[in-house]
Amino acid sequence: PGGAFSSEYGNTCRAWDNVGGSCEGRWPECTAGLWCCMAWCYVSATCPDAVPDALVPGLFLSYKACASDPLELDVCAWQEEGVCAARNAVFDAAAFAPVLEGLAQVTTLGGVATFTDLQSRVPGEYTLVFTAAVGAGLTWESRTVAVVPRFTRQMRVINDIGNATFFAAQTVTNGLASQPVISLLDRFGSPMLQDDVICGAVTANVVSWRERSQTLANPPPPRRYVFGQQVGDNKLYPSSCNVDFNAKCRITAQSADGVAPFTWMHF
Repeated sequence: PGGAFSSEYGNTCRAWDNVGGSCEGRWPECTAGLWCCMAWCYVSATCPDAVPDALVPGLFLSYKACASDPLELDVCAWQEEGVCAARNAVFDAAAFAPVLEGLAQVTTLGGVATFTDLQSRVPGEYTLVFTAAVGAGLTWESRTVAVVPRFTRQMRVINDIGNATFFAAQTVTNGLASQPVISLLDRFGSPMLQDDVICGAVTANVVSWRERSQTLANPPPPRRYVFGQQVGDNKLYPSSCNVDFNAKCRITAQSADGVAPFTWMHF
């Protein structure tokens, strides 16, 4: 690949490969397409549909963990799918679905019209208008209904981070006294319920730190980093992040019904 990759690359759901319209310059060996405008993030190797990252060995990425916004795809500069083996984009049919699906016209039975499979995969608030094709063309307008999207718009802290942990050559046995728990919500404040398609992942890394005490005999390390992907896991992800200042150590928590708990976070 060409061009520079920021230290935030892949930390959250975003169309990272087209930040600043840089997709073609960043991936000159690929054919630019809709994959440039699709959101993805780094996830745990255990996340469904996680694929190895060709850019950073040891990391895994997922497009389905984010699900791309259909409205953003509509204005993408490339409307063909394109191809880039290094990104392994998954073109989920849900992202390209029409606003309203299902049988939208039914015949009355005993004067009653029953709709059974109306649905939408495009997030938003909708009002449905029903029209009778008889008589004077009567219409009826429904109340506003919300379609829950397949991507997170809000994060809230359910359980705040606690202290009582300290760097000790990655040999500590106890993590933070209070492990963070994050809630994932859609734009309407509803929990992001899991299914067999979406893997909700929350990534954590250290962006700033300050030592409480510093002495010449016991100077602080040049940087702090997070580890503890799971209980007993002292490894760093990516493995060289403790010496490569261009890489950020990160861990992820998988969500269930919109709640992502960290279990063994250390610094």
